[in-house]
Amino acid sequence: MPQRRHGVAAAALEGQLWVCGGSYGRQDVRTVEVYDVDTFAWVQMPCCNLH
Repeated sequence: MPQRRHGVAAAALEGQLWVCGGSYGRQDVRTVEVYDVDTFAWVQMPCCNLH
């Protein structure tokens, strides 16, 4: 995963691993990253909104 974080929400869906949110130290992480098992690559998706 390109951006280090913990406390994420993650799900496996159709050959991809979706990782959303979490935190790094005391900083909230808003990014969504998707790992594709066929291409062995991470792709950054649009940020999630925090309310």
